[in-house]
This record gives sequence, structure tokens and C-alpha cells, in this order.
Amino acid sequence: SDSTADASSRLVISGEVYTVDDNGDKYLIAEASSEFWDSDTTPLKNTIDRTESGALLANKEVWTGSLESGATTSDHCVNWTDTGSTATYGDNSIKTSAWIESSATANCNTSKHLYCISQD
Repeated sequence: SDSTADASSRLVISGEVYTVDDNGDKYLIAEASSEFWDSDTTPLKNTIDRTESGALLANKEVWTGSLESGATTSDHCVNWTDTGSTATYGDNSIKTSAWIESSATANCNTSKHLYCISQD
């Protein structure tokens, strides 16, 4: 998310959400948008721990700029342009809302991963 768009309004989720490993095996993350954006009520089925090529990437912090609901926070590195500010991040090893919104922010001059979401 940034000040112009929430992640939840940019990502139209209709149906199940999966990660795919490097063998092409699917791992269910959420059965519906409501589970994806409300993971404290219904935790994710699996962690979001795969790279774009399907390799395992566990226990990593991920820049999000988002609340659990997918709405933007005020912490997003000034629309991802300012290394002197802070941003909200998540943890890809967690199935509750901390996957997208940890309890802290981090300085934008540090390296973290990104979630990449493909839609059909």
C-alpha cells in the first residue's frame, strides 16, 4: 500500500489464494478474500514463503505499508520513495495478521523482501 492505493483495493481476490513451489505443487493460503484480509479471525492456511520461482524463503521480513485489512498505513517510506522515513512490514513465517502488519515499523534504508501476487 501507499498513500494513493490500498493493497486490498488493488488486489481483487475471487476464490482461493495459493503459493506454488518449484515443483509446481500448490499450497493453499486462503479460501477467500475475507480470510486473506482478516487473518486474525481466520489464520492463513499456510505461510507465504515462496519466491517467484517457487523456492522456499522462510522467516523473512516483507515491506507492505499495509494494515491487516490491506488498508494503507501512514508508514510507507513516503510512497516508497524516501529512505529516511519508516514503513510497516510483515513477516512471511506467520499465519496471523503479522504476515502483513507486524507490531513495528522499520527504517526505509534497510533491505526487506516484497510479496508478489499474480492474478488470473
